[in-house]
Amino acid sequence: MFGTSSQPLAIRNATLAAFAVTIFAFGPIALWNRYIFSEDNLPILLAVVLMATLVVWRERVPRGVLFPFFAICFWAFTLYAFFRLDSWSSFSLGPAGPHGIRPGIAHVLDLLVYFALFVLAAMLYYRSMRFSMLLWFLVIGYMVAFIVRNSLDLTGLQEGYNLSPGFVLLTLLPFAFLPHGEKNGNETWMPTLLLFFCVLWLALIGARTATVALLIFYGAMKAWPIITRNRVTYFGAFWGAVLSVAVLTVSYMIYASVDRVSLVEDSDIGFLQKRIGTRVEIWIHLLALIMQQPLLGYGTDHATFVVSPLSYLEFSLNRDNLSAHSMYFELLYRLGFVGLLGFLLILYSIWRILWNGREQPAARVAGAFLLGIVFFASTGEYLVFSDLQLRNGLGWIILGIGAGASLRAAHASRKN
Repeated sequence: MFGTSSQPLAIRNATLAAFAVTIFAFGPIALWNRYIFSEDNLPILLAVVLMATLVVWRERVPRGVLFPFFAICFWAFTLYAFFRLDSWSSFSLGPAGPHGIRPGIAHVLDLLVYFALFVLAAMLYYRSMRFSMLLWFLVIGYMVAFIVRNSLDLTGLQEGYNLSPGFVLLTLLPFAFLPHGEKNGNETWMPTLLLFFCVLWLALIGARTATVALLIFYGAMKAWPIITRNRVTYFGAFWGAVLSVAVLTVSYMIYASVDRVSLVEDSDIGFLQKRIGTRVEIWIHLLALIMQQPLLGYGTDHATFVVSPLSYLEFSLNRDNLSAHSMYFELLYRLGFVGLLGFLLILYSIWRILWNGREQPAARVAGAFLLGIVFFASTGEYLVFSDLQLRNGLGWIILGIGAGASLRAAHASRKN
């Protein structure tokens, strides 16, 4: 899955071979895309990464690869989610329950897979310190094809569900910035050009949060030397991002208008034509419910998608559910402030790991991706308690790659 060091001529040959394989594989990928990238394929992704790890690793597992503080935070969160289940009898990984909502136990099992993907990705990257050039070409080619295919119906995307393209591009773009050859991935022109092309396209279809998250990701990549100048600015950047999201969310709920207005009326750009107050009504209803069970929430099985609007509130909704479209509100509703704090500690534990590898390009990509997620999760359910489990798994792999680079840097520092 990840490449190893080689001579320049071998690298050029590998580049040509990877490009040829990518072109050859492009047809089958386009034809069977819905089957290959089905969200139910998360166990298959785990099996592939596990096999790659078994093939690559022929020596002792590196010390500290389980990342003790991260493991404690992650397993505490997982156990808490498990004990907050209403029923432990259904271990189905597929859709179940009303409206096809997956049961809480399926989300708990997903957490186990995410942990395994994080650790296995760390082991793979620790061994190679380079992302496979073949996968690098496949990721870039897939994103281009994805945009072209979905651009055939721009009007439908602008008027319909445009969150999904945002999830796809936010998850895949960081892979394009990973080191894949003699030059670091974040120093080549192709990923940067692709990022701005994706930003413009997402703004056109109206995926606002994904557009902002990608800009934050790129801004954090560029500002990384400033962010990592010292420990105060580094850890302040993470908690500052969390505080900024909290302040922006509260300000939005207080000041955003519930009127059906947009930034620019009759604009052809989705970013400008979408209504502003689409979330405030939902979150006001959810907040009223959350404050009835603020500490522990309603339980892992209770998805906001099946919650009906409250009739006694001033703001009436023209919809039959209160789907949060926010990881933070989803966590608050299901697991309360305890669950939200637990998840933030998981992200913080990863941020701590990346400090050791702050000079490594892969850690830089993972750190910028993590900051982008903090903002993206305000209006999107990502990484946990989401039915987009395959994309969640890819996101955990990106974070695991950064952790592997950081672990390698920490071991090299101790030896020196």
